[in-house]
Amino acid sequence: MFLSNKRTKIIGLGLVLLLLVIGFWIYSKQRSYSFFVAGHVYGSPLEESPRLYSPFLETFDDLNSDELMVHGFLTGDIVKNPNEESWTQVDKDLEGLKMPLDFAPGNHDLKDYDLYTERYGPIGRYFFLENDLFLIPEVQVDGWVISKNQITFFQNLVERNQDWIENIFVFVHQAIYIDYMHLSPNSFEGKTDAINFKSEVLPALEETNKPTYIFSGDVGAFDWGMSIFHEPMDNITYVASGMGGGVADNYLIIDVLNDKTVEFRIVSLQEADLGEIDDY
Repeated sequence: MFLSNKRTKIIGLGLVLLLLVIGFWIYSKQRSYSFFVAGHVYGSPLEESPRLYSPFLETFDDLNSDELMVHGFLTGDIVKNPNEESWTQVDKDLEGLKMPLDFAPGNHDLKDYDLYTERYGPIGRYFFLENDLFLIPEVQVDGWVISKNQITFFQNLVERNQDWIENIFVFVHQAIYIDYMHLSPNSFEGKTDAINFKSEVLPALEETNKPTYIFSGDVGAFDWGMSIFHEPMDNITYVASGMGGGVADNYLIIDVLNDKTVEFRIVSLQEADLGEIDDY
């Protein structure tokens, strides 16, 4: 009888531990928070509307209904023609979203650089959210180059917060890594032959040893072009996504789980099956 009771207690303790392990695993795989990344949101180059791309606008209710959708990023070409009318209409359109937004402006947006910065302030910025670092560098002034001052600032920022940073998310319009990762962007406007991603930016990102995700929005404008790009290498994942071509228009939802792993959801604006991010 004594051995039977002891065995029962051991089995019971084992079941409790198993349930705790299962419970922790389920918790770790739940979402902590989400954000969306949308590129080339003015849409088709063939249209002249000052509004955001209408198929994108039609998804705002879905974004608002997600209580864990805490932020949004527009990765450039937000307007086709950078004038007061277009920006005022964009601001009005974006009132339909409940979450905070940040812009990583594109070549169209910055054709009137002074107007943009008067309305929205300096381009380079960063913030932390739940131990994750979010950055929007200035890449257009020097022709798709991230300046040495910005790189040094980034290195110092990471060094000061090294012990608790979990993920790093970087948002740009241009595919600044195009000489290192080959893809087909909408445009090469403003690109210098001396972009410094491989020589200076990449080493700074690699040395962090943090999972890092670089998002570009300069794809998807044409029906014959690329609309999604995804390439993980070492600690860095290169991503591009955009809309306007009317065939595979999309934006991305990024889910950060409680265990700090990162997952992607592709939102198709034509209700097409665009598969999973690992398909690209």
